[in-house]
Amino acid sequence: MFRLTEWLQLAIGTVLIPFGLLFLLGGVAIIGEREEPWWVDALFVAGLGGLPFLLGLWLWRKVLRAASRRKAEAQERMILGLAAERGGQLTVQILAYESELTLSEARTALEKLHYDGHCAFEIEQDDATYTFPV
Repeated sequence: MFRLTEWLQLAIGTVLIPFGLLFLLGGVAIIGEREEPWWVDALFVAGLGGLPFLLGLWLWRKVLRAASRRKAEAQERMILGLAAERGGQLTVQILAYESELTLSEARTALEKLHYDGHCAFEIEQDDATYTFPV
């Protein structure tokens, strides 16, 4: 889930995004109506509207990526712990049964660990086994 600082960043981003959009839309409506050159108005609108909008989007993206990364790391630790409990041997079915993962999620997680070089993959009599070093 989110940490306190991330909740604050999400709140700030939530305020900045609509503020930036409103300022951009309002500013676009007045470009060219004043006596200054159009590019002066455009720079003003882009600075006061575009920057808060982009900053809000960046904050949201940063927080969501950090939360996703923490979830993936916790899932890896859970899989490695379960493998250690079972002598380094895991199947997709055992992982799904012992965890909150679906069969599809368990298969994807084990394939990723295998692809990253953290375990070996063996097939014996129609049974796929992932072997982790213990």
